[in-house]
Amino acid sequence: MLRTAKTIGYIIGYAALVSSQLKKVKIRKTQIDDVRIQDEMVYLYARRWASRILDSAGVKTHVTGNTEPFDEPVLYISNHEGNFDIPVLINNLPQPFGFISKKKSKKSHF
Repeated sequence: MLRTAKTIGYIIGYAALVSSQLKKVKIRKTQIDDVRIQDEMVYLYARRWASRILDSAGVKTHVTGNTEPFDEPVLYISNHEGNFDIPVLINNLPQPFGFISKKKSKKSHF
């Protein structure tokens, strides 16, 4: 229970902190011409967020298979079984990526 409260507190606190810095990130992103480098910069922020959430919740992950970034497009598919899927994917996939979801996924399941 304490770990859950700590994790929720971290998520809320981090969201408040990052919200105030989003303008700076957008400005930094516009100063970079290469789209891949822009993606990597934003991905590092997301990865930090994901790592800290998983650490605060005591989540350990084990990755098997290729963990090296690809030089060509790749499609990752997840069945989204729970609320930790997103931080686990961000923290463990080897390169920046985006999400596509169904329209009904906009509704929160918390």
